[in-house]
Amino acid sequence: MKCCPKCGSRNSNGRDYCQKCGAIICEEMKCPHCHFMISANSKICPECKYDLSNASRTNRHSGQEYGEGKEYASAPPAAETEDQIDGTVFRHYANSEQRKEYVIPSGITEISANAFFGAELVSIVIPPTVKIIHESAFSHCGLLKDVVLNEGLEIIGEKAFLKCKSLLRIMIPKSVKRIGKGAFDRCKNLREITLNEGLESIEENTFWGCLNLLELTIPSSVKRIESFAVHECVNLQRVSLNEGLESIEDLAFGGCGRLQEIVFPSSMRHIGYSSFCTCKSMQRIILNEGLESIGEQAFSSCGITSISIPSSVRRIESGTFSFCKDLREVVLKKGLEKIEENAFSLCKSLSEIMIPETVKTIGKEAFSGCVQLRKVILNEGLKVIHDSAFESCDKVTEVIIPASVTRIGYNAFSSETKIIGN
Repeated sequence: MKCCPKCGSRNSNGRDYCQKCGAIICEEMKCPHCHFMISANSKICPECKYDLSNASRTNRHSGQEYGEGKEYASAPPAAETEDQIDGTVFRHYANSEQRKEYVIPSGITEISANAFFGAELVSIVIPPTVKIIHESAFSHCGLLKDVVLNEGLEIIGEKAFLKCKSLLRIMIPKSVKRIGKGAFDRCKNLREITLNEGLESIEENTFWGCLNLLELTIPSSVKRIESFAVHECVNLQRVSLNEGLESIEDLAFGGCGRLQEIVFPSSMRHIGYSSFCTCKSMQRIILNEGLESIGEQAFSSCGITSISIPSSVRRIESGTFSFCKDLREVVLKKGLEKIEENAFSLCKSLSEIMIPETVKTIGKEAFSGCVQLRKVILNEGLKVIHDSAFESCDKVTEVIIPASVTRIGYNAFSSETKIIGN
């Protein structure tokens, strides 16, 4: 397991990013001989067997050097003046300040990992013969503005265009089935992304930190949007989700502070933990029947004014709508069975709530701090009201407790509330 240096959470060894906070948790360097990306602690390059024990080594993310030696263990490799092409595989681009534009030769089918890593190109044209762009192929190309991808491309590998900070727009061909993790991670000036039918999923961190992205349309062929996929795209205003999408995973759109509304298709089954957390400009959310689960804090601190929960949802998780200070209207439908702790806590504009007869349990502090709440309707079928469920709801003058209730927790209601029945 790896420990995240930012939040301290534990992650599996295969991860490059912390699942909880998105921070980078591995350190890598570029072999000075073959340019293959390897662990910063490596002594021998596993690709070309170059001796790295005393070589000057640079962290791919921070630019800091590793190791004490400033000299290579053997003579440093000569500067490469020619591109390396092995049959139909483009291995390595010979970087040159004089070459700002490049067209990859027709007939190339693969672009190797790190082939253009850090190149000073401004534009690149990838021919239709290319099927695969491997991991980090164009990573850290800080001057790269224009990328032409043609039909025929099938796979864009992990971190393929990581930190291409000058990239302005990208059109993904219809032939692309997979975009790997972090493929366009932190392309901070990327404004336009065109995704076409045929794409099957959007992986972790794919568009994380694309600070100038304004809108995004998800094709109907996409079934799943993974964790952190569009995380902290702070200027993103519009997202269109199409029928076919089934799952949005943890923190997928978290921190998209200008996102204004989201309409979930009827094909949607799962919305993950904090998936839209702190989307403070979000004023409208439409949830459709068929949705089965909404994760903890999924819409916490959003700007919504009303929400209707489909009858297909059996449980509202902890903190799902907490801190939605403008939320005035909540509609809960028959079929709902449990409202977890803090589910609607500190929704300071909520004025009325009706709990349907299918609900058995209201969790701890579920509606605590809803200071404008005036009317609470509880129905037969409810069994347990946990501690502080309606704490600090001082404007609720009275509440009728159904005969079915078997337990009322400590401080479940404000001292200003008159309890009737049971």
